[in-house]
Amino acid sequence: MIISTREMSAKHNFEDFKPEICVKEKELDRTDTCKLLGIHLNDHLTWDNHIKIITGSCYGTLAILKKLKKMAPFNLRKQLAESLILSKIDYGDQVYTPLTVAQHNACRKYNSLQHLS
Repeated sequence: MIISTREMSAKHNFEDFKPEICVKEKELDRTDTCKLLGIHLNDHLTWDNHIKIITGSCYGTLAILKKLKKMAPFNLRKQLAESLILSKIDYGDQVYTPLTVAQHNACRKYNSLQHLS
């Protein structure tokens, strides 16, 4: 993965630049995304892919918690939401800047879990 900004990639055309990097005589494939310590990075250093994956995971967890609505008390559901959902959002949030308005709104949606049904 060659890391650059979109502006730099457009100016220098990194799509054609394919360095041959080998480990133990095996050539490594070039990729435009990777997961490092739970953070999904792309070659333009934007958070689109990471936010999409994290929000998708949070939706799945919320769907399961919604099924527990009649079986578990509110305090338990709230504690589960905080530990299972907010922990995903809070992990690595110091490096999420700059977020677009849409990305910021996608993350904020899960921070209002006081109204968890």
